[in-house]
Amino acid sequence: MDKKDFLFEIGVEELPASYIAPAVLALSGYFDESLRSKNLSFTRVDQYSTPRRLTIIVKDLDVKQRDEIVERIGPAKRVAYNEDGTLSKAGAGFIRGAQCEEADSFIVNTSKGEYIAVKKMMLGEQTIHLLEEIATAALKKISFPKTMYWRAKTEKFARPIRWLVAIYGEELVKVEYNGIKTDKITNGNVLSKTGKAIVIDTPNSYLSKLEIDGLVIADREKRKRSIEDQIIKLSTENNSRLLNYKELLEEVTDIVEYPTAVLASFKEDYLTLPNRLIEATLVKNQKYFPLYNEDGGMNSHFIFIANNRPDYAENTKEGNERVVKARLDDAEFYYKEDSAKNIEYFNEKLNDIIFAAKLGTVYEKTRRIMKLAAYISRELGLSEETALDAQRLADVCKFDLTSLMVGEKEFATLQGYVGRNYATVWGEKESVAIGIEEHYFPLNSTHSLPSNECATVVSIADKIDTLCGVFGTGVIPTGSNDPFALRRVANGIVRILFEKELSFNLKELIEYAYELFEEKLEKDNQGKENLLNFFDQRIEWYLQQQGVDQGVCRAVMAESDYEFTAIQSKAILLNDIRDTEEFKLMTISFKRVSNIISKESEFQSVDDSLFIAKEEKELFDALVSKEKIVQELVADREYAKVIDNFMEIRIEIDAFFDGVMVNVEDKRVRDNRYALLKRIREMFLTIGDLSLIVFDNEK
Repeated sequence: MDKKDFLFEIGVEELPASYIAPAVLALSGYFDESLRSKNLSFTRVDQYSTPRRLTIIVKDLDVKQRDEIVERIGPAKRVAYNEDGTLSKAGAGFIRGAQCEEADSFIVNTSKGEYIAVKKMMLGEQTIHLLEEIATAALKKISFPKTMYWRAKTEKFARPIRWLVAIYGEELVKVEYNGIKTDKITNGNVLSKTGKAIVIDTPNSYLSKLEIDGLVIADREKRKRSIEDQIIKLSTENNSRLLNYKELLEEVTDIVEYPTAVLASFKEDYLTLPNRLIEATLVKNQKYFPLYNEDGGMNSHFIFIANNRPDYAENTKEGNERVVKARLDDAEFYYKEDSAKNIEYFNEKLNDIIFAAKLGTVYEKTRRIMKLAAYISRELGLSEETALDAQRLADVCKFDLTSLMVGEKEFATLQGYVGRNYATVWGEKESVAIGIEEHYFPLNSTHSLPSNECATVVSIADKIDTLCGVFGTGVIPTGSNDPFALRRVANGIVRILFEKELSFNLKELIEYAYELFEEKLEKDNQGKENLLNFFDQRIEWYLQQQGVDQGVCRAVMAESDYEFTAIQSKAILLNDIRDTEEFKLMTISFKRVSNIISKESEFQSVDDSLFIAKEEKELFDALVSKEKIVQELVADREYAKVIDNFMEIRIEIDAFFDGVMVNVEDKRVRDNRYALLKRIREMFLTIGDLSLIVFDNEK
């Protein structure tokens, strides 16, 4: 069958860098899925993108669908035909739905009787017509974080669409979207002197014509390699190094269409500023690559990526240097003005910043953090010196929010880091100064944890105050809606408690944190159960990321007291032994115990005088002998030995079920047996609800 390539380009006003990769992936995925559903074969779907275009090229696409012999069986003969032998409404509807004529129908014999059937050669449709339908639908299938209307308010996109190109082989595929019709004309680099319309004759000429005639490198990987090669070359020629540039490289690749790296500089006087302030100016604000000396110290050079050919790009150097100078002038001014003050000056101004609706000011928040830090320090048994450091840190941890450097928003992302630098200059203790930055840690699932004890304490205190306060006002994360980043906050607490192996009861901390809000919450303990459930999900997610089976996670959390070292120890132990034959047999025995009493809500005390069978007496004796041992082992966290004892009593449990009928008519005997099984279940629950662990043969 003949094959041709298909090109589809969506030309837009400049897209945000973060929108591009997901959008072109969605476009490619939709075409891949749709073409396959139409029984069209092709080699692959290539993706190309720049800030102004989303493009796919389908390679070696069939020119038409394959012809198919369609055979379908419809309703029974007695339903498909009337008594006079003519088609009934059901029969006619079946034939019409199969896009056939009555002449295409016949009767087939099946194991269930005679049925009407049709058989017809269905001619494959021309691909170019199918592409019109798929391309039109594809434009509506791409989702973005934010969209906008333009022209008539009928269709939305991330940015206004300015042109569409759709070519199959050499033929134009006719598509219209919001008044824009497809053509064979694309557009070059808008910032170049050759930003003209470019005619694309075939999909194969698309990349080369854009690059040569339009100064557009549509192949993202090629564009990225070009940027990286250029910045490495320039840094080497300048006897400098690039550090941690990969993330910025990815972003810059989606900002330009024809990259040219240019070396620029700023006054060395600015190097007296903290490195992160300069980096924030260059990297975060301007998307420039800072350069460093061999010893890792920053130097006064940087590289920016111009969106133009080299002979024009150099002309933009002076303008970029002016922008950097203006921003560094601001940073220098803020730094000098702030440095003339002190922590107490800034701390008092926290009363002017609202933490959250109904929850008061940031200053009030720091007072709660101080109380929580004292509580956590006691629970962890920290030294008096560390506890005092934690108190001081809790008192001053937010002061830089009112500084010019952070408060003017230009360097807002450096909150904590700015405070750490100022605190160091003003002579704060090192652990406190470090903690001003690190009490925000971890910032994500892979970010560093706080490095010292007082920073760890205040990090937990700050995060738990946020969670209890926000949940207490009735705000709960749902789906993608999480305006306070509560998932990240809760994940941070979970990581700290697990990875630092802190013996700590989270539920008791939450209860204390709720007390500190006093009259600020409309209802006492509002949202507390929701918060505990929220933590259950975060804990289970964390353990699963560490390779713990989902059933094991749920088993441990079902009976959790929110004491993290216990949770971790139990989860790791059960995960290690879950596939052993002995553990499976023990768990099956426990499930028999749980299942038979699952519908009971009230239990009496065990009365050994009501035992009839020797198996129930033997089980009771084994239970009594194990209960105290298990209790002591759990207190000492000897969970492996607890499991050993459970495995030993399994023999008596199985013998009990083999030799005793639990649900007898005598209510007193039956209830007594329920009570015995309940005590066994309660003993097992000291490890977790093992009935939630599902083995392969049970799925």
